[in-house]
Amino acid sequence: MLRRPPTTLSITAEDVAAYEDRRAGEALLAAQQARAEAEAQAAEARAQARAQAAAAAAANGQAGNGGASSSASMGGAVPGASPSAGRRARDERIGLGRRPGGR
Repeated sequence: MLRRPPTTLSITAEDVAAYEDRRAGEALLAAQQARAEAEAQAAEARAQARAQAAAAAAANGQAGNGGASSSASMGGAVPGASPSAGRRARDERIGLGRRPGGR
């Protein structure tokens, strides 16, 4: 059998630079994809938390009204429905309208 000379590989500085650039690009792409997935998961978690909070608020609102929502749909008057009553309640909560000295 005939023997052939061994194959010689020559790697230049440009080859090394191209390899490093390709690896850096792949790493950057992987990091961007991971960040996008994390942001999507965080957005989904926030949406679920909002939905749960809204459901809890709706459940608390229905339980706390004692059937006021059904009487409102029947045309009955809802206590505290006037705009000034809501404003008064807010003012009392934040301390507006109180006299100095607590009298």
